[in-house]
Amino acid sequence: MSIQKAEEKLKCMETLIQREKDKAEKKRKNSERKEEIKEVKEEVEKEVKAVKTTVHNKIDTFARDTDRLKATKMEKLTQLKYKITKIMIDQGSKGSRSNCLVEKDEVKANYCNAKFTMNWFENKFCRENENFCGVCCDKEFSVNYLEDREKCIYECRLKNGQLQSSNSKLSESNYKAEVETIA
Repeated sequence: MSIQKAEEKLKCMETLIQREKDKAEKKRKNSERKEEIKEVKEEVEKEVKAVKTTVHNKIDTFARDTDRLKATKMEKLTQLKYKITKIMIDQGSKGSRSNCLVEKDEVKANYCNAKFTMNWFENKFCRENENFCGVCCDKEFSVNYLEDREKCIYECRLKNGQLQSSNSKLSESNYKAEVETIA
């Protein structure tokens, strides 16, 4: 009987040891799972942070692009309003022929520089000798003053030697004859 008791005792001890091993294994697996969960959580947090950063960067870029586009549109609107205002002023203008009846290239250049400050090409075109009279008289007299403009162009060309006249003074008949030949 003592063998049988010893065998039972051994069996109990082995069972107890096996239970302890199973408990230890279960603890280890729980610990591993907790560690995996922690790692996954950290990885997800990093990914969420990266996505947030990307989204914020895209929003910032979009806002900058929108502001830039808005500024460009406002600049264009301002330019259009400026041009409209300029046209309205120019259409109602009746200037002076004396501004165009100049012979010195320096005075012509100063006129062009004063009238065409915003557009380099118009300024350059105005400063060309053969274009000055037409550009100047167009600037001084709007379409509402067509006769004055034609008279200005005639007198300017006459003064600058682009037309020949039999009379040094401008007569109404010379003017009308020259205008008809120009047209």
